[in-house]
Amino acid sequence: MKPYVLIAEDEPPVVELLKYNLEREDFEAGFASDGEEAMVMIEERAPDLLLLDWMLPKVPGIEVCRRVRSRAETANLPIIMLTARSEEADRIRGLDTGADDYVTKPFSTTELMARVRAVLRRIRPALVEDMVQVGDITIDRTAHTVARNGKDIHLGPTEFRLLDHFVQHPGRVFSMSNCSTASGARMCTSKRARLTSTSAACARRFASMAAKIRSGLYARQDMR
Repeated sequence: MKPYVLIAEDEPPVVELLKYNLEREDFEAGFASDGEEAMVMIEERAPDLLLLDWMLPKVPGIEVCRRVRSRAETANLPIIMLTARSEEADRIRGLDTGADDYVTKPFSTTELMARVRAVLRRIRPALVEDMVQVGDITIDRTAHTVARNGKDIHLGPTEFRLLDHFVQHPGRVFSMSNCSTASGARMCTSKRARLTSTSAACARRFASMAAKIRSGLYARQDMR
């Protein structure tokens, strides 16, 4: 069964963004538009993780968090709090109330999905499958290892993060043949891979990575 994530959020665009990314990561997503509805939905079906906005109508998210923690049935429910409140005192209050993680708006969806997996891996490890299969390539996000046809491929931390980034953003064509030089790396970085940095240092690292795995490890197709 897919892990079930409940989104408690009153901004429809944010709900749609979260729902899309969760379903792409193979989670089941439900949503509640206010604190009262969130509590009712949790009582009807406890989620595997709760994405909880602080500034909810009717019952604030911080109170929802307190109530969830006070009930024996949901005391261990993983909670990630989403909020525009970025002051240190607010973060401390959210964590002290029982949130397992605290993410401020605006947020990176890639980072948030990584935090969702990290919280589930820590609290409910059986629910998270961090082995990603792309063709004949196997990526282990927990161990940070990559194998092709069962043979390990040694990548550095930056190389692994870039590979993981492309895997998490399917539908972008990426050809190693164009990225085996520093100039090609700059082109791929700025135009095709859509990364933001075009510095010479980044290009050199990218070219080095390309030289290691140009045999096709990074050949991108539309994998959706």
